[in-house]
Amino acid sequence: MQGRLGSLGAIDEKYDVAISTAAPALRNIVVDTAATGQKCVEMLRKENLGRATFIMLDKLNIDAAKMNHIATPENAPR
Repeated sequence: MQGRLGSLGAIDEKYDVAISTAAPALRNIVVDTAATGQKCVEMLRKENLGRATFIMLDKLNIDAAKMNHIATPENAPR
């Protein structure tokens, strides 16, 4: 699993510019492991493609049980 954080959800078109401007973290790239993130960094360096910020899922301290009990708009599943 990898891709831009902003690509993992949907934003209503009328709010797209405002949310994208207010939340630059939506450009961060989500990867499954630190090893995958390291490979991506190496490729960016090798191809001289610039910089990126990565969110490594295996390094996040998330209690999945607690996440399921968070109130969401219209009881949307997490």
